[in-house]
Amino acid sequence: MPATTLSATITLGPHMTISQLMALMTPQQMLAATSMTFSPGGADVALLQATFFPVTQQVIYTGVITIFPDALPGARNLRIRIQPGGSPPVEFLCPLAFTVETPEERLQRANGTFRSEVAGALQAIGRQAGVPVRMDNFAFTFNGNPPLVVNAMVSSAEGLTPEQLARGADLLLTFLRLPEGSALPSGFYVVRVFRDPPAGSWWAQFRDPGGRMVLQTPMEVDVRPIEDEVQKPRYKLTARGKLVPPTLIIDWHKKDKTIEVDAQIELPIGTGGPDAAPLPPAGQTILNAANAFLSTARDAIAAGAKLTKADAARTVALASWEDDRVVAWTYINGMERATIEELARGRETILTFGSRKFWLYRLHRDENGQWLVTSLSPDGESHTEVAEVSLSDRPSDSPLPILLTSIEPDDILPTLVTPAGLTIKQPDCGCKGCCVR
Repeated sequence: MPATTLSATITLGPHMTISQLMALMTPQQMLAATSMTFSPGGADVALLQATFFPVTQQVIYTGVITIFPDALPGARNLRIRIQPGGSPPVEFLCPLAFTVETPEERLQRANGTFRSEVAGALQAIGRQAGVPVRMDNFAFTFNGNPPLVVNAMVSSAEGLTPEQLARGADLLLTFLRLPEGSALPSGFYVVRVFRDPPAGSWWAQFRDPGGRMVLQTPMEVDVRPIEDEVQKPRYKLTARGKLVPPTLIIDWHKKDKTIEVDAQIELPIGTGGPDAAPLPPAGQTILNAANAFLSTARDAIAAGAKLTKADAARTVALASWEDDRVVAWTYINGMERATIEELARGRETILTFGSRKFWLYRLHRDENGQWLVTSLSPDGESHTEVAEVSLSDRPSDSPLPILLTSIEPDDILPTLVTPAGLTIKQPDCGCKGCCVR
């Protein structure tokens, strides 16, 4: 795992000694005379510039903090030493000036940064398209290759009844980064849902931000009467996929005291690299934010592999659906060659981050033929759940395992597809019920 570098701004003053040094030295001399060290170690400071602010009697340094891969998490004190020419050195101690985050904290912070950047892009497109967008519960999935999915709900859809939905309503604002050969080009779409004829089939229209319809496709809408104790309607946006045929599934779910509505759209997608559709600036913002998020997730998973002593791969899949709800996961090396007999005897399969912890999964088949997966965290917490394992007659075209992350209404399903055609669905991102409210 490489070292982490962060931009830093460090301010000294106002202080009588600093004012005296500013009167005797130029900013360049001050920079050359200053050194900074952290205690305890594990991080280093490289100063690049010093600027004087005479009005406030402050010196502001800019530089770079390097956090080494073996740095222990926790607070650091900063010791500043200024050595003027021909004078004794001057030292300052700044207690608790900097904190080295745990891998779990870095991943949670990266999720917040990502969601903030994506929210800004979605709001800009929403204004352009004339649809207000909810920012608190958009769904996101990505593993470094298309498809990249961001699925957000139009604010006005919150109070829709099934009858209003059938007459026609804007439901979703989605951003899709898709492979070549998909049913849609990559970009932003407002998804409008309606029923035609009034008691007939349900349809979804994908319109670009300018209002042009790009695709109309059938969809499934299921309305069920229920009795629930919820005090207000609950909404869940999901995104998932399947390999045969390659399909992206975008969902919207509503649940209140009397009804439950599930709306599902299936989009055929291509395979391989991203299509050639140019992305608007807001789309490029989302793609850049997703790649930065994925980079942090790779480093965090590598750190989690050390904690759990797992031989984890570098390929990582991500899912995020609220500010504090994020899952990152990868497979354990060797799964690309694993047979169903080996899995039945017992084998580590995936490493996940979920519910603010790392979890190492071990799969086996019991004496009754039931597939079970046990997830174990570094602090000793464990959970055993039923898993789904199936073997396809058709091997995968990929030489490496494929990571599918399904955001379902009630949980997250990391799904691993091996080159031999083994499909392994392992629920709940590490512990029963930890990933959903």
